[in-house]
Amino acid sequence: MKLLKRITSKFNHAFNGIIDGLVNDRSIKIQIGFMVIAIFMAWLYKVTVIEWIIIIIVSTIVVGFEFLNSSIELLADFASNTKYSIIIKRVKDLAAAAVFIVAMCAFLVGVIIFKKYIF
Repeated sequence: MKLLKRITSKFNHAFNGIIDGLVNDRSIKIQIGFMVIAIFMAWLYKVTVIEWIIIIIVSTIVVGFEFLNSSIELLADFASNTKYSIIIKRVKDLAAAAVFIVAMCAFLVGVIIFKKYIF
């Protein structure tokens, strides 16, 4: 019973984090918006099963990285007590760079997949 309670608790924390991100974080909303657009385009153009899998994987990676980036930013702001710190700036810049890198990869994957359907 304790194991089930711990597992349930972990799922609750995860769902609370998803809701918090959706409600309070603009960047997460934007990335999820792009994910919805990609999924809609995949449905509209009737992409192959493999293309569906690729689109879902890269979109989910971008959204996951955005959740990580947002949590790093919150923790950094808390740790610095919102005072400027070059170290905190570097931490936040590096986390943002990680999101940017995976987002650009996802964009390129999208171009490669959708170009044959659009042009």
